Amino acid sequence: MTLRVALVGPRFHENLALEYLAATCQEHEHEAHIITYSSRQDARSVVEAVLRLNARVVGLSIAFQSCLTDSIHLAEQLRSAGFTGHITCGGHVPSFEYAALLRDCPALDSVVRHDGELTLSELFDKLEREQPLSGVAGLVWRDGAELRIEPTRRPLQALD
Repeated sequence: MTLRVALVGPRFHENLALEYLAATCQEHEHEAHIITYSSRQDARSVVEAVLRLNARVVGLSIAFQSCLTDSIHLAEQLRSAGFTGHITCGGHVPSFEYAALLRDCPALDSVVRHDGELTLSELFDKLEREQPLSGVAGLVWRDGAELRIEPTRRPLQALD
């Protein structure tokens, strides 16, 4: 069984981060769909696309601080529309502001810090098997009222 995943983020030009994540999903036999989200004007169409896909996981790419409020808006809109799956985010801002994001945005379930390819793959495997999220390096998640912060993952070595 594969996990259906919606990877959501801006595509002003190419978004190589989303492309890398989608390739990793496919390599690990998960079904990845990239959905463009450039600003809150796109929120309605993105929510409809996620629900139409029947995705179990949404991964939000938050590359820049200027995208932060629009990304939080989208997560809240997904929940308001009835999305009950896992919502995670990653990028420069979440890598360093994970505690504030999870504290201030209850719509988010987890944050992926730094390079996300392997962390997302392990997260998706755990979600697919309905296992606890502990032990996924690079992941921060809400466990009841507490934050669980896993150690950061070593950087990827062979980028070519």
